[in-house]
Amino acid sequence: MQKNEIIVFLFINMIFLSCAEKVNHLSHINEKNYSFINRPIASLDIPVQTFNIDAINGGKVIASSGSYIKFPPNSFVDKNGDLIKGNVKVNFREFQDPIDLFISGITMQYDTLGSNFAFESSAMCEINATQGSVEVFVNPLSTPSIHLITNNEDTKHNLYFLDTVQQKWVPIGKSKIDKVNIQQLKPKVKKASVKVDLSENVTEIPEPIKANPKRPIISVTIPYVDFVPELAIFKNTKFEIDPSETNYNPKDGDIEWDKVKLEKTDSDNLYKIIFTLGSRIVSYKVKPVYEGKDYEVALETYLDKMIEIEEKKLQNQSWSLPDSLASEYNSVSVKTYRMFNLLKFGIYNCDFILQGKFKEINAIFVDQNHLPLNFKSVDILNLDRNAKIGYNPQNLRISIGQRQALVAVNKDTLYYLTPDDFLNTKIDLSATEATFKMKRYIGEIESPSILRNLLEI
Repeated sequence: MQKNEIIVFLFINMIFLSCAEKVNHLSHINEKNYSFINRPIASLDIPVQTFNIDAINGGKVIASSGSYIKFPPNSFVDKNGDLIKGNVKVNFREFQDPIDLFISGITMQYDTLGSNFAFESSAMCEINATQGSVEVFVNPLSTPSIHLITNNEDTKHNLYFLDTVQQKWVPIGKSKIDKVNIQQLKPKVKKASVKVDLSENVTEIPEPIKANPKRPIISVTIPYVDFVPELAIFKNTKFEIDPSETNYNPKDGDIEWDKVKLEKTDSDNLYKIIFTLGSRIVSYKVKPVYEGKDYEVALETYLDKMIEIEEKKLQNQSWSLPDSLASEYNSVSVKTYRMFNLLKFGIYNCDFILQGKFKEINAIFVDQNHLPLNFKSVDILNLDRNAKIGYNPQNLRISIGQRQALVAVNKDTLYYLTPDDFLNTKIDLSATEATFKMKRYIGEIESPSILRNLLEI
Protein backbone atom coordinates (compact mmCIF):
# COMPACT_ATOMS: atom_id res chain seq x y z
CA MET A 1 0.00 0.00 0.00
CA GLN A 2 1.48 3.36 -0.97
CA LYS A 3 1.35 6.49 1.13
CA ASN A 4 0.39 9.83 -0.33
CA GLU A 5 2.70 12.40 1.24
CA ILE A 6 2.95 16.17 1.00
CA ILE A 7 6.00 17.51 2.81
CA VAL A 8 6.46 21.11 3.89
CA PHE A 9 9.76 22.42 5.27
CA LEU A 10 10.41 25.45 7.43
CA PHE A 11 10.27 24.99 11.15
CA ILE A 12 7.41 22.61 10.42
CA ASN A 13 7.53 19.42 8.42
CA MET A 14 3.84 18.61 7.93
CA ILE A 15 2.87 15.34 6.26
CA PHE A 16 -0.67 14.34 5.39
CA LEU A 17 -0.97 10.61 5.09
CA SER A 18 -3.90 8.54 3.87
CA CYS A 19 -2.88 5.18 5.22
CA ALA A 20 -0.84 3.57 7.99
CA GLU A 21 1.19 0.42 8.40
CA LYS A 22 -0.79 -2.33 10.06
CA VAL A 23 0.61 -3.82 13.25
CA ASN A 24 0.38 -7.50 14.09
CA HIS A 25 -0.49 -7.50 17.78
CA LEU A 26 0.22 -11.23 17.93
CA SER A 27 3.88 -10.89 16.97
CA HIS A 28 4.82 -12.44 20.33
CA ILE A 29 2.75 -15.55 19.60
CA ASN A 30 3.71 -18.52 17.49
CA GLU A 31 1.09 -18.07 14.77
CA LYS A 32 1.25 -21.74 13.76
CA ASN A 33 0.53 -23.01 17.25
CA TYR A 34 -2.19 -20.43 17.90
CA SER A 35 -3.88 -20.54 14.50
CA PHE A 36 -7.12 -21.75 16.13
CA ILE A 37 -7.48 -18.48 18.05
CA ASN A 38 -9.70 -16.13 16.06
CA ARG A 39 -9.98 -12.56 17.31
CA PRO A 40 -13.42 -11.11 16.50
CA ILE A 41 -11.92 -7.68 15.74
CA ALA A 42 -8.82 -8.34 13.64
CA SER A 43 -7.17 -4.99 14.38
CA LEU A 44 -7.66 -5.20 18.16
CA ASP A 45 -5.82 -7.30 20.74
CA ILE A 46 -4.83 -7.18 24.40
CA PRO A 47 -1.51 -5.30 24.84
CA VAL A 48 1.65 -7.14 25.83
CA GLN A 49 4.02 -6.04 28.59
CA THR A 50 7.68 -6.86 27.98
CA PHE A 51 10.34 -7.46 30.65
CA ASN A 52 14.03 -8.33 30.51
CA ILE A 53 15.34 -10.99 32.90
CA ASP A 54 18.92 -12.00 33.57
CA ALA A 55 18.74 -15.74 32.91
CA ILE A 56 21.49 -16.67 35.37
CA ASN A 57 20.39 -14.52 38.32
CA GLY A 58 16.63 -14.44 37.77
CA GLY A 59 14.50 -11.63 39.14
CA LYS A 60 11.00 -10.34 39.84
CA VAL A 61 8.81 -8.35 37.46
CA ILE A 62 5.63 -6.44 38.32
CA ALA A 63 2.85 -5.92 35.78
CA SER A 64 0.82 -2.73 35.61
CA SER A 65 -2.15 -4.58 37.19
CA GLY A 66 -0.13 -5.47 40.29
CA SER A 67 0.38 -9.10 39.25
CA TYR A 68 3.99 -10.25 39.50
CA ILE A 69 6.26 -13.08 38.39
CA LYS A 70 9.29 -14.46 40.25
CA PHE A 71 12.07 -16.02 38.19
CA PRO A 72 14.55 -18.02 40.28
CA PRO A 73 18.13 -18.34 39.02
CA ASN A 74 18.50 -20.47 35.88
CA SER A 75 14.79 -20.45 34.98
CA PHE A 76 15.35 -20.76 31.23
CA VAL A 77 16.65 -23.52 28.97
CA ASP A 78 16.97 -23.88 25.22
CA LYS A 79 15.26 -26.52 23.08
CA ASN A 80 17.98 -29.01 24.02
CA GLY A 81 17.51 -28.46 27.76
CA ASP A 82 20.75 -26.50 28.19
CA LEU A 83 20.77 -23.47 30.51
CA ILE A 84 20.39 -20.04 28.92
CA LYS A 85 22.83 -17.23 29.68
CA GLY A 86 22.32 -13.51 29.14
CA ASN A 87 19.10 -11.50 28.99
CA VAL A 88 15.76 -13.11 28.16
CA LYS A 89 12.75 -11.14 26.95
CA VAL A 90 9.53 -12.11 28.70
CA ASN A 91 6.20 -11.17 27.10
CA PHE A 92 3.22 -11.11 29.44
CA ARG A 93 -0.42 -10.11 29.23
CA GLU A 94 -3.54 -10.65 31.34
CA PHE A 95 -7.20 -11.17 30.53
CA GLN A 96 -8.97 -9.64 33.51
CA ASP A 97 -12.58 -9.12 32.46
CA PRO A 98 -15.12 -10.26 29.83
CA ILE A 99 -13.96 -7.48 27.47
CA ASP A 100 -10.42 -8.89 27.50
CA LEU A 101 -11.77 -12.40 26.96
CA PHE A 102 -13.86 -11.24 23.99
CA ILE A 103 -11.02 -9.28 22.36
CA SER A 104 -8.53 -12.13 22.71
CA GLY A 105 -10.60 -14.61 20.70
CA ILE A 106 -9.40 -17.38 23.02
CA THR A 107 -12.02 -20.05 23.54
CA MET A 108 -13.67 -20.08 26.95
CA GLN A 109 -15.45 -23.36 26.31
CA TYR A 110 -14.47 -26.56 28.09
CA ASP A 111 -15.22 -30.05 26.81
CA THR A 112 -15.56 -32.85 29.33
CA LEU A 113 -17.39 -36.19 29.31
CA GLY A 114 -18.87 -35.38 25.92
CA SER A 115 -20.44 -32.10 27.09
CA ASN A 116 -19.48 -28.50 26.40
CA PHE A 117 -19.40 -25.90 29.19
CA ALA A 118 -18.49 -22.22 29.52
CA PHE A 119 -15.82 -20.99 31.93
CA GLU A 120 -16.08 -18.38 34.66
CA SER A 121 -12.57 -16.97 35.01
CA SER A 122 -10.89 -15.74 38.18
CA ALA A 123 -7.48 -15.05 36.59
CA MET A 124 -6.00 -15.67 33.15
CA CYS A 125 -2.72 -14.82 31.46
CA GLU A 126 -0.34 -15.56 28.63
CA ILE A 127 3.42 -15.66 29.09
CA ASN A 128 6.17 -16.44 26.56
CA ALA A 129 9.92 -15.90 26.47
CA THR A 130 12.57 -15.45 23.79
CA GLN A 131 16.25 -14.68 23.48
CA GLY A 132 16.79 -12.70 20.33
CA SER A 133 14.26 -14.27 17.99
CA VAL A 134 14.65 -17.78 19.44
CA GLU A 135 12.03 -19.32 21.71
CA VAL A 136 13.24 -20.41 25.16
CA PHE A 137 11.64 -22.81 27.63
CA VAL A 138 10.99 -23.27 31.34
CA ASN A 139 13.66 -25.12 33.28
CA PRO A 140 11.71 -27.89 35.08
CA LEU A 141 14.29 -27.82 37.90
CA SER A 142 13.83 -24.07 38.54
CA THR A 143 10.28 -23.05 37.65
CA PRO A 144 9.04 -19.43 37.83
CA SER A 145 6.08 -18.65 40.05
CA ILE A 146 3.32 -16.35 38.85
CA HIS A 147 1.00 -14.35 41.09
CA LEU A 148 -2.13 -13.11 39.29
CA ILE A 149 -4.18 -10.48 41.05
CA THR A 150 -7.81 -11.53 41.45
CA ASN A 151 -11.15 -10.50 42.91
CA ASN A 152 -12.31 -14.10 43.23
CA GLU A 153 -10.81 -16.43 45.83
CA ASP A 154 -13.29 -19.29 45.36
CA THR A 155 -11.35 -22.49 46.06
CA LYS A 156 -13.49 -24.46 43.59
CA HIS A 157 -11.64 -22.82 40.69
CA ASN A 158 -9.16 -25.09 38.93
CA LEU A 159 -6.04 -24.32 36.90
CA TYR A 160 -6.02 -25.01 33.14
CA PHE A 161 -3.42 -24.81 30.38
CA LEU A 162 -4.35 -24.18 26.74
CA ASP A 163 -2.99 -27.17 24.82
CA THR A 164 -2.09 -25.94 21.32
CA VAL A 165 -1.91 -29.46 19.88
CA GLN A 166 -5.29 -30.64 21.11
CA GLN A 167 -6.58 -27.05 20.80
CA LYS A 168 -8.43 -27.20 24.10
CA TRP A 169 -8.06 -26.47 27.81
CA VAL A 170 -6.34 -29.16 29.87
CA PRO A 171 -6.76 -29.28 33.68
CA ILE A 172 -3.44 -29.24 35.55
CA GLY A 173 -4.46 -28.81 39.19
CA LYS A 174 -5.26 -25.75 41.26
CA SER A 175 -3.76 -22.37 42.01
CA LYS A 176 -2.97 -21.30 45.58
CA ILE A 177 -4.63 -18.29 47.18
CA ASP A 178 -2.03 -15.79 48.33
CA LYS A 179 -3.07 -12.73 50.35
CA VAL A 180 -0.81 -9.73 50.87
CA ASN A 181 -1.41 -7.07 53.50
CA ILE A 182 -1.30 -3.68 51.75
CA GLN A 183 0.34 -2.14 54.83
CA GLN A 184 3.43 -4.14 54.00
CA LEU A 185 3.59 -2.34 50.66
CA LYS A 186 2.38 1.17 51.45
CA PRO A 187 3.63 3.52 54.19
CA LYS A 188 1.36 4.73 56.93
CA VAL A 189 -0.01 8.23 56.50
CA LYS A 190 1.43 10.91 58.72
CA LYS A 191 -0.99 13.54 59.91
CA ALA A 192 1.62 16.26 59.57
CA SER A 193 1.36 18.15 56.31
CA VAL A 194 3.93 17.00 53.76
CA LYS A 195 4.14 18.30 50.24
CA VAL A 196 3.20 15.63 47.70
CA ASP A 197 4.17 15.72 44.03
CA LEU A 198 0.97 15.09 42.08
CA SER A 199 2.44 16.06 38.72
CA GLU A 200 2.17 12.51 37.38
CA ASN A 201 -1.50 11.66 37.20
CA VAL A 202 -2.30 8.29 35.67
CA THR A 203 -5.51 9.57 34.12
CA GLU A 204 -3.59 12.22 32.16
CA ILE A 205 -1.53 9.72 30.17
CA PRO A 206 -3.60 8.35 27.27
CA GLU A 207 -3.26 4.76 26.13
CA PRO A 208 -1.61 4.83 22.67
CA ILE A 209 -3.87 4.23 19.67
CA LYS A 210 -2.84 2.54 16.45
CA ALA A 211 -3.29 4.65 13.32
CA ASN A 212 -6.32 3.87 11.18
CA PRO A 213 -5.18 3.15 7.60
CA LYS A 214 -8.42 4.63 6.28
CA ARG A 215 -8.01 8.02 7.94
CA PRO A 216 -5.75 10.97 6.88
CA ILE A 217 -2.81 11.60 9.19
CA ILE A 218 -0.79 14.72 9.98
CA SER A 219 2.87 14.37 10.94
CA VAL A 220 4.50 17.38 12.59
CA THR A 221 8.29 17.40 12.96
CA ILE A 222 9.93 20.53 14.35
CA PRO A 223 12.89 21.28 16.68
CA TYR A 224 10.49 22.40 19.39
CA VAL A 225 6.75 22.09 19.94
CA ASP A 226 4.59 22.91 22.89
CA PHE A 227 3.14 19.42 23.26
CA VAL A 228 0.54 18.86 25.93
CA PRO A 229 2.26 17.20 28.95
CA GLU A 230 0.48 13.86 28.63
CA LEU A 231 2.06 13.22 25.22
CA ALA A 232 5.57 14.30 26.14
CA ILE A 233 6.73 10.76 27.01
CA PHE A 234 5.93 9.42 23.52
CA LYS A 235 8.02 9.61 20.35
CA ASN A 236 6.92 10.00 16.73
CA THR A 237 3.37 10.96 17.63
CA LYS A 238 1.20 11.63 14.59
CA PHE A 239 -2.27 13.12 14.47
CA GLU A 240 -5.22 11.43 12.81
CA ILE A 241 -8.04 13.61 11.52
CA ASP A 242 -11.11 12.86 13.61
CA PRO A 243 -14.22 11.64 11.70
CA SER A 244 -16.14 14.59 13.14
CA GLU A 245 -13.78 17.04 11.38
CA THR A 246 -15.56 18.31 8.24
CA ASN A 247 -13.15 21.07 7.16
CA TYR A 248 -10.07 18.98 6.46
CA ASN A 249 -8.21 20.12 3.33
CA PRO A 250 -5.17 18.07 2.17
CA LYS A 251 -3.93 21.10 0.20
CA ASP A 252 -2.99 22.74 3.48
CA GLY A 253 0.03 20.47 3.34
CA ASP A 254 1.43 22.61 0.52
CA ILE A 255 1.74 25.63 2.82
CA GLU A 256 4.85 26.55 4.79
CA TRP A 257 3.25 27.38 8.13
CA ASP A 258 4.98 29.64 10.67
CA LYS A 259 3.66 28.05 13.88
CA VAL A 260 1.95 24.92 15.12
CA LYS A 261 0.16 24.44 18.41
CA LEU A 262 -1.65 21.54 20.04
CA GLU A 263 -4.58 22.12 22.40
CA LYS A 264 -6.60 19.65 24.45
CA THR A 265 -10.38 19.60 24.01
CA ASP A 266 -13.08 18.60 26.51
CA SER A 267 -13.31 15.13 24.94
CA ASP A 268 -10.96 12.32 25.97
CA ASN A 269 -8.01 11.85 23.61
CA LEU A 270 -9.31 14.52 21.22
CA TYR A 271 -7.18 17.58 20.45
CA LYS A 272 -7.04 20.60 18.17
CA ILE A 273 -3.91 21.09 16.08
CA ILE A 274 -3.61 24.73 15.03
CA PHE A 275 -1.45 26.02 12.17
CA THR A 276 -0.69 29.72 11.72
CA LEU A 277 0.68 31.70 8.75
CA GLY A 278 0.52 35.45 9.22
CA SER A 279 -3.13 36.25 9.90
CA ARG A 280 -4.37 32.90 8.58
CA ILE A 281 -5.21 30.22 11.12
CA VAL A 282 -6.26 26.63 10.33
CA SER A 283 -7.27 24.11 12.99
CA TYR A 284 -8.30 20.46 12.84
CA LYS A 285 -9.75 18.09 15.39
CA VAL A 286 -7.30 15.21 15.73
CA LYS A 287 -6.33 12.32 17.97
CA PRO A 288 -2.74 11.19 18.62
CA VAL A 289 -1.86 7.93 16.89
CA TYR A 290 1.18 5.79 16.16
CA GLU A 291 2.20 3.80 13.09
CA GLY A 292 4.02 0.50 12.70
CA LYS A 293 6.84 -0.05 15.18
CA ASP A 294 6.15 3.39 16.69
CA TYR A 295 2.89 1.98 18.06
CA GLU A 296 4.67 -0.93 19.74
CA VAL A 297 7.27 1.42 21.22
CA ALA A 298 4.58 3.85 22.43
CA LEU A 299 2.60 1.01 24.02
CA GLU A 300 5.69 -0.27 25.82
CA THR A 301 6.46 3.27 27.01
CA TYR A 302 2.90 3.64 28.27
CA LEU A 303 2.99 0.34 30.19
CA ASP A 304 6.40 1.17 31.68
CA LYS A 305 5.06 4.53 32.86
CA MET A 306 2.04 2.85 34.47
CA ILE A 307 4.34 0.47 36.32
CA GLU A 308 6.59 3.35 37.38
CA ILE A 309 3.63 5.26 38.77
CA GLU A 310 2.36 2.20 40.65
CA GLU A 311 5.81 1.61 42.12
CA LYS A 312 6.04 5.24 43.24
CA LYS A 313 2.79 4.78 45.11
CA LEU A 314 4.44 1.94 47.03
CA GLN A 315 7.57 3.87 47.91
CA ASN A 316 8.17 5.35 51.34
CA GLN A 317 6.48 8.72 50.98
CA SER A 318 4.00 10.54 53.18
CA TRP A 319 0.75 11.96 51.96
CA SER A 320 -0.89 15.10 53.22
CA LEU A 321 -4.44 14.14 54.18
CA PRO A 322 -6.98 15.53 56.62
CA ASP A 323 -6.87 13.90 60.06
CA SER A 324 -10.31 12.43 59.44
CA LEU A 325 -8.98 10.43 56.46
CA ALA A 326 -5.60 9.41 57.79
CA SER A 327 -6.88 6.61 60.03
CA GLU A 328 -9.01 5.26 57.19
CA TYR A 329 -6.00 5.17 54.87
CA ASN A 330 -4.00 3.25 57.47
CA SER A 331 -6.70 0.60 57.90
CA VAL A 332 -5.84 -2.95 56.90
CA SER A 333 -6.61 -3.97 53.32
CA VAL A 334 -5.53 -7.05 51.44
CA LYS A 335 -4.62 -7.86 47.85
CA THR A 336 -5.47 -11.38 46.74
CA TYR A 337 -3.43 -13.34 44.21
CA ARG A 338 -3.75 -16.71 42.55
CA MET A 339 -0.31 -18.29 42.57
CA PHE A 340 1.06 -21.24 40.60
CA ASN A 341 4.33 -22.41 39.07
CA LEU A 342 4.86 -22.38 35.32
CA LEU A 343 5.25 -25.83 33.82
CA LYS A 344 5.78 -24.34 30.38
CA PHE A 345 5.18 -21.03 28.65
CA GLY A 346 1.74 -20.42 27.16
CA ILE A 347 -1.79 -19.51 28.26
CA TYR A 348 -3.08 -20.31 31.75
CA ASN A 349 -6.56 -19.91 33.21
CA CYS A 350 -7.99 -20.18 36.73
CA ASP A 351 -11.57 -21.25 36.04
CA PHE A 352 -14.73 -22.95 37.15
CA ILE A 353 -17.59 -24.18 35.01
CA LEU A 354 -20.20 -21.43 34.78
CA GLN A 355 -23.29 -22.30 36.77
CA GLY A 356 -26.58 -20.62 37.59
CA LYS A 357 -30.10 -20.18 36.24
CA PHE A 358 -30.34 -19.74 32.48
CA LYS A 359 -33.17 -18.94 30.12
CA GLU A 360 -32.94 -20.51 26.66
CA ILE A 361 -34.46 -18.47 23.84
CA ASN A 362 -34.41 -18.09 20.08
CA ALA A 363 -32.94 -14.65 19.49
CA ILE A 364 -34.06 -12.31 16.70
CA PHE A 365 -31.72 -9.41 15.93
CA VAL A 366 -32.68 -6.12 14.28
CA ASP A 367 -30.88 -2.81 13.78
CA GLN A 368 -32.03 0.59 14.99
CA ASN A 369 -34.35 0.81 11.96
CA HIS A 370 -35.86 -2.58 12.78
CA LEU A 371 -34.22 -4.20 9.75
CA PRO A 372 -33.20 -7.84 10.32
CA LEU A 373 -29.62 -8.76 11.17
CA ASN A 374 -28.10 -12.18 10.63
CA PHE A 375 -25.23 -13.31 12.84
CA LYS A 376 -23.39 -16.61 12.70
CA SER A 377 -22.55 -16.28 16.38
CA VAL A 378 -22.96 -13.85 19.26
CA ASP A 379 -21.14 -13.41 22.56
CA ILE A 380 -22.68 -12.68 25.93
CA LEU A 381 -20.31 -10.90 28.31
CA ASN A 382 -21.38 -11.76 31.84
CA LEU A 383 -19.96 -9.04 34.09
CA ASP A 384 -21.09 -10.60 37.36
CA ARG A 385 -19.38 -13.92 36.65
CA ASN A 386 -16.41 -12.69 34.58
CA ALA A 387 -17.35 -14.86 31.64
CA LYS A 388 -17.59 -14.69 27.86
CA ILE A 389 -20.00 -17.19 26.34
CA GLY A 390 -20.29 -17.76 22.60
CA TYR A 391 -23.68 -18.85 21.31
CA ASN A 392 -25.56 -19.84 18.21
CA PRO A 393 -28.22 -17.09 17.90
CA GLN A 394 -30.95 -19.73 17.65
CA ASN A 395 -30.01 -21.10 21.06
CA LEU A 396 -29.15 -18.17 23.29
CA ARG A 397 -28.84 -18.85 27.04
CA ILE A 398 -29.37 -15.78 29.22
CA SER A 399 -28.25 -15.67 32.85
CA ILE A 400 -31.19 -14.64 34.99
CA GLY A 401 -30.65 -11.61 37.20
CA GLN A 402 -27.07 -10.86 36.17
CA ARG A 403 -25.42 -7.94 34.34
CA GLN A 404 -24.52 -8.87 30.80
CA ALA A 405 -23.67 -7.22 27.50
CA LEU A 406 -24.26 -8.63 24.03
CA VAL A 407 -21.79 -8.30 21.13
CA ALA A 408 -21.62 -9.61 17.57
CA VAL A 409 -19.32 -8.89 14.65
CA ASN A 410 -20.64 -9.05 11.10
CA LYS A 411 -18.29 -8.22 8.21
CA ASP A 412 -15.96 -6.17 10.45
CA THR A 413 -18.89 -4.16 11.85
CA LEU A 414 -19.57 -4.31 15.58
CA TYR A 415 -23.13 -4.62 16.87
CA TYR A 416 -23.75 -4.46 20.58
CA LEU A 417 -26.03 -3.93 23.57
CA THR A 418 -24.77 -2.37 26.80
CA PRO A 419 -25.81 -3.98 30.10
CA ASP A 420 -28.52 -1.33 30.46
CA ASP A 421 -29.70 -1.96 26.90
CA PHE A 422 -29.85 -5.66 27.64
CA LEU A 423 -31.84 -5.05 30.81
CA ASN A 424 -34.23 -2.71 28.99
CA THR A 425 -35.01 -5.45 26.46
CA LYS A 426 -37.27 -6.86 29.22
CA ILE A 427 -37.29 -10.47 28.17
CA ASP A 428 -40.44 -12.33 29.13
CA LEU A 429 -39.28 -15.32 31.15
CA SER A 430 -42.19 -17.37 29.87
CA ALA A 431 -41.37 -16.67 26.19
CA THR A 432 -39.25 -18.84 23.92
CA GLU A 433 -38.25 -15.97 21.61
CA ALA A 434 -36.92 -12.45 22.07
CA THR A 435 -36.00 -9.54 19.78
CA PHE A 436 -32.81 -7.56 20.39
CA LYS A 437 -32.50 -4.10 18.86
CA MET A 438 -28.76 -3.83 18.28
CA LYS A 439 -26.64 -0.70 18.23
CA ARG A 440 -23.99 -0.36 15.53
CA TYR A 441 -20.52 1.09 15.83
CA ILE A 442 -19.13 2.74 12.71
CA GLY A 443 -15.36 3.01 12.55
CA GLU A 444 -12.32 1.13 13.80
CA ILE A 445 -11.92 0.35 17.48
CA GLU A 446 -8.30 1.20 18.19
CA SER A 447 -7.92 0.12 21.83
CA PRO A 448 -9.62 -2.01 24.53
CA SER A 449 -10.49 1.15 26.48
CA ILE A 450 -12.58 2.43 23.56
CA LEU A 451 -14.56 -0.82 23.54
CA ARG A 452 -15.09 -0.58 27.29
CA ASN A 453 -16.39 2.96 26.96
CA LEU A 454 -18.64 1.89 24.10
CA LEU A 455 -20.17 -0.91 26.15
CA GLU A 456 -20.32 1.35 29.22
CA ILE A 457 -18.34 -1.16 31.27
